[in-house]
Amino acid sequence: MRIHFEKSGGFTGIPLTTTIDTNELPPDVAAQLLQELVESGLLDQDPSALEAAQPPAGADMITYELTFEVGSYEQTYCLTDETAPDAMQPLFRQLTLLARNSPDPDRGYH
Repeated sequence: MRIHFEKSGGFTGIPLTTTIDTNELPPDVAAQLLQELVESGLLDQDPSALEAAQPPAGADMITYELTFEVGSYEQTYCLTDETAPDAMQPLFRQLTLLARNSPDPDRGYH
């Protein structure tokens, strides 16, 4: 699975982007990421319903854009810290950590 991740907004407003290929991660890290993805319930959500629930973007609001690719299937989700369920926070933290620690944050693990 490839995950395109972008975190933007917040106090600094500096975006953090990466692409993660779970096949390129150490097996334990990939397993943890996939477990957090399942436990987040994100893939059970309708992306258009999530976007419709978004409040107008505020200057300090953190936004997340995630695109998942598996074979020819691709799905994008756009969320904010204010509207994302608490169950998604561990996933966001893990993706943020991976993005910050990737060899090239704009290119990611692939």
